[in-house]
Formats: sequence, C-alpha cells, structure tokens
Amino acid sequence: METKALHLTIEKNIEPLRVQLGVPAAKAVPDVLDQMLFGSIKEQDGSKLASVEQTNWKTFAVLDAAKVPNLVEMLEASGLEHSCLFKGGAYDELKDVAPWLVELKLENSFTRRVFVKSDEPWHLWDSEPGIFIRSQSTLNELRSHFRKFTRVNDDAGKWFYFRFWEGSQIPRLISDPAFEPVLVKLCGDHIIIWRHLDRAYCLSVTEL
Repeated sequence: METKALHLTIEKNIEPLRVQLGVPAAKAVPDVLDQMLFGSIKEQDGSKLASVEQTNWKTFAVLDAAKVPNLVEMLEASGLEHSCLFKGGAYDELKDVAPWLVELKLENSFTRRVFVKSDEPWHLWDSEPGIFIRSQSTLNELRSHFRKFTRVNDDAGKWFYFRFWEGSQIPRLISDPAFEPVLVKLCGDHIIIWRHLDRAYCLSVTEL
C-alpha cells in the first residue's frame, strides 16, 4: 500500500517587484519565484515529478477578492481564463469577496501586478492575495478539485470553512501533523505555493 507524504521546500528573502515604468523587458516575477512558478518542474521538484512527463505544466493562482478591491473587474479586463470557486447562490451573494481561480501567463500584465509593491490598489504584493499552483489540469478540472476544500471537517465531524489560499495560515498548517492528511489531498497531483511575507512555501506530494 502506497503511503503519501508532503514534500516541502521554502524560499526565503523574496523581494517584490517595484514599478518599472519605461523599463525595457520589465520583469514579471521576482527572481526567486521565477523558477518556482514558471520554470522546469523537474528541476524544481525532482523527488516528486522526475518520472512525470514535463510538458503542459501551467501556472494558476487562487486569489481572494475580499483582499483585492475590484478583483473581478481586473480579471475580466486581463483576458486571462478565470472562474470563481463558488457557484449558485454563494456565487451570486459572495462573488465580490470570493476566491477566484485564474491561469497566469508570464507575458500578461496582470501577472506582474500580482508581484508589484506600491501604493496603487492594482498592485497586489502587500495584500498577499492568494496561492499559486503548478498543474497539468485544465482550469475547470482544477476548479472542481479545489471546490472540495472550501469546507472540510475535523476529526469530530464538525465542518468548517477552510481558507486554504490564505498565506498567513501556512506556517501553522505545515507545523501541525493533524493538517497533513488534508494538505496531501489538497495538493493531489499539483504543486501549491503559498507566499507569506518574504517566504514562499512549496508543497507537493511524494509516495514513500
């Protein structure tokens, strides 16, 4: 019987991008995060994925509209594929404060805004708006996967709202063994990157 466990890497001293007006070939992602978010998967996490085909790995984010004013409008204007994790009545009532899944493209200006620090509301670094995902899944497949985790139950069977996209929660989650089974299921076949302050926490699943 296969046993699955979390594989964790931490990058430190991550610095945000600054406004790069008039700069030719402006950076879209901080140097430390570039490889993690858009680089080769095999180089990034050989322990998990050395035997996995290295093509068609895409980059997504789950962003919290409660932290980003006008996020929905920004996503619509970006031209990037996106979808809310909520649907039905929850979507109608909460879409302006809900988590949104978006596929990031390195050449798209919205991607750079996620990593820029400034006083402008469309620069999102300080708000720590969400998490990043590397995956071979489509956006709709990934949405279906993550929708299963907006609510989880504890050992006593009590259900609670799980803000898994919240970067400030990840140091506590990875230090508590009780959360490991949930995180293993959350990661599944994907790689998830949380950023909190100047650190990035990269989680994937290994088979022991």
